Amino acid sequence: MHHPSWFNRFGLLCLLFFLAFSFANQTPVSAQTDCAGTLPSRLTVGGYGRVTPGDPNNVRDIPKTNGQLVGTIPPGASFQVSAGPQCSDGFNWWQIHTSDFDGWTVESSDSDYWLAPYAPDFTVTTRDGITHVQYKEAHSISFDFLSTLAVGVKNTFSIAEWNSQSPLPEYVCFDFQLDPPQEYPYDELCVFETKGMETYVQDLQKVLADKPAFDNADPQARIPIPFNGAAQLVQSQLRYFGTDMVNGVGFVTFYAQNYFPITNNGLEYNYSGLTTDGKVIVYFAYRISSNVLSSDAPTNSEIDAVAADPLTYYKSIVDKLNATSPVDFTPHLDMLAGILKSLAIE
Repeated sequence: MHHPSWFNRFGLLCLLFFLAFSFANQTPVSAQTDCAGTLPSRLTVGGYGRVTPGDPNNVRDIPKTNGQLVGTIPPGASFQVSAGPQCSDGFNWWQIHTSDFDGWTVESSDSDYWLAPYAPDFTVTTRDGITHVQYKEAHSISFDFLSTLAVGVKNTFSIAEWNSQSPLPEYVCFDFQLDPPQEYPYDELCVFETKGMETYVQDLQKVLADKPAFDNADPQARIPIPFNGAAQLVQSQLRYFGTDMVNGVGFVTFYAQNYFPITNNGLEYNYSGLTTDGKVIVYFAYRISSNVLSSDAPTNSEIDAVAADPLTYYKSIVDKLNATSPVDFTPHLDMLAGILKSLAIE
């Protein structure tokens, strides 16, 4: 039997090392960031961006100037970055996703950026027990809250998605970070564009103009909110209030898909509002508890009793909650309303 010599083994190892090093240092076309005749790339895959002021951006089916035009993105419109950049025909191309189409579009010329990354000026500062949040991007948004309500705030951005199961316009949410973290992740303040939400805006404007009491405990009644398709089983502790910039209604509610006993497990405070110019939707949700409600999981017999006579049951809950004071909730409802009263949007 012949065994390979030491030299052959060494040569094979060198060859394998060379090949591994060569492949590891090859840069795929889709990851190139340098493209002659263009400005340095600023976008990132998985991130978001906007078309800069000026002309719309053409979007094509392939990253070439002779690619088929699939659509245009107007100035100021947002998108999500799917892949890229790819240098082709003297331009850096990015594959992007919008609500209406996907395709490739050009980032810049040699002197002008046509796309800009989503990079808000976002600061959170705390002083003397008050946390101040400042956000500047398409809108300038600021608000304050008592530092006991959260240990921090994160912002999350979403582009418009009209072809999904939950169609919504572009929006940004400010997520309150609790300590310890809660299973219920939606303690948040969200700001939406109203474009495409005309019916929603009209319905909410009617509620804010008529100021109904919502005290008859009709599970079919609903104060418009942009999220949550479940039934709004109760509305209690209603307060219509606002500022020079925002007008809305705050209320205590409970969401479920079917008739269900109201407990502290799922009780929340909501605020549904609009800016006074009607251009921006405001939504706030924060989980709360009441000292007049149980925190125990309901029994099957309690669930059956509610299903047997839901209107009587929910009316009793609304009356019970309305008979309490805002300080009978944890956190106090006035503390939560204070966040909305401090809200400024420009």
